[in-house]
Amino acid sequence: MARRTTTRGRCYNCKKEFGKTAIKRHLMKCNNLGEGSTNYFMLKIDGYYNKDYWIYVQIKETATLKDLDSFLRDIWLECCYHLSAFEINNQYYEDRVDDSFDLFRRDTEVMEATKLKDILNVGLVFKHEYDFGSTTRLKLTVVEKYKSLHTDNNITLLARNNMTQYKCEDCGEKATYMVLDYGYGSYSLFCDKCIKDYEDDEDFYIHPITNSPRMGVCGYCGENDIYQLD
Repeated sequence: MARRTTTRGRCYNCKKEFGKTAIKRHLMKCNNLGEGSTNYFMLKIDGYYNKDYWIYVQIKETATLKDLDSFLRDIWLECCYHLSAFEINNQYYEDRVDDSFDLFRRDTEVMEATKLKDILNVGLVFKHEYDFGSTTRLKLTVVEKYKSLHTDNNITLLARNNMTQYKCEDCGEKATYMVLDYGYGSYSLFCDKCIKDYEDDEDFYIHPITNSPRMGVCGYCGENDIYQLD
């Protein structure tokens, strides 16, 4: 199996590259903090089990959990319109609450009715889950609250880990696809050319390599992810 290098990422404002720890300090200086009258939270979002995937976002305090859920679906998660939920201070927030069908028999609130300013504070760590079958879990941390310049969008991507580069296991060129072997529960990585040897084999399932903690899960292909820097 190909080895991965340590993840670094880039600031989406100045396009400079930093390590995961250093970029947090950089964003506090590069984000017009104190300039403007709109209140924002800065969130750090990691893959819960694979922290090589990470993003920093700026989100208006008046935004709802539904706004945040929609953004996470677009950049990292959406494949088959699965259910999702936030867990914040032992309270669950879901897209909709249907008392006639509660899979987990737990008290829930509605994402769309919950504004961030009413539930978040600096230092809070909470969780997001997408797809309650093949679940992808995310860890969210409230890094800071501050005033900055007004933006049209509720959420702005501030920084993101660089796309991990893999090598094709046949020829050594840049890998672009992951091939899952359902029989053995393993996967291999191949380039555009070498993948052709597997396209007609029903024993394998082909996924594109994506910059997401959901890579290789269910039907995720990353088609909604428009946020990757060139």
